[in-house]
Amino acid sequence: MSVSGNTLQWTGAGSTAWDDPANWNLGLAPANGDSLVFQGTVNTTVFDTSASLTLDTLSFAASSGQFFVNVLGDLLFGGPGIVNDTCSPQKLRPPPCPRSRLARTEERGTMRPW
Repeated sequence: MSVSGNTLQWTGAGSTAWDDPANWNLGLAPANGDSLVFQGTVNTTVFDTSASLTLDTLSFAASSGQFFVNVLGDLLFGGPGIVNDTCSPQKLRPPPCPRSRLARTEERGTMRPW
C-alpha cells in the first residue's frame, strides 16, 4: 500500500525537532504519506510523537552527511521505506523505553530497530 503526500527536505534551520515546521523546506511538519529527504550537513533530528506516522520514504541524498534520527514513536512506511543514496552510514536510534517501532507496512518485510 503506497501513500502519497508532500516531499519535504530537511533544512534544520529551526531546531533538531522533527515536528518543527521551520526545519523543513515547505514550512510543514511531516505528516502521513510524506516523503522526507535529508541532505547537506551532518545533523541530529528527533522524531518524538506519541502517535504513529506513516511515511512513504525516508531518504538520505547523495549529498548528505551522517544523520542521527532518534525515533521516540512509531515510524511506519507505506512506500519504499528507508533509502540511503550516500556512502555515509545513517543512524536511526529508538530508545529502550518506551517501546518504538520502525516498521514497513507492505508485505515484503518489517524493519526492526537494532
